[in-house]
Amino acid sequence: MALRTSSLPSSTAAPTPAVDWRARVQQTVAAATTAIAAGDLDRLATAFVELGEWDDRQRAYQARC
Repeated sequence: MALRTSSLPSSTAAPTPAVDWRARVQQTVAAATTAIAAGDLDRLATAFVELGEWDDRQRAYQARC
């Protein structure tokens, strides 16, 4: 018996584009480094607060370390 194939439309919505986590981590680390070099503790604290709002906890941990 032969198998039939068919092309059915997807019932799920197209996935939203993934966040480029590598770039986001690098930008956050660079901003924190600049804040430390400038002695700007308020900007450094802001960077840590923003990390707490990230959806991907692993990437937030990666940026903190």
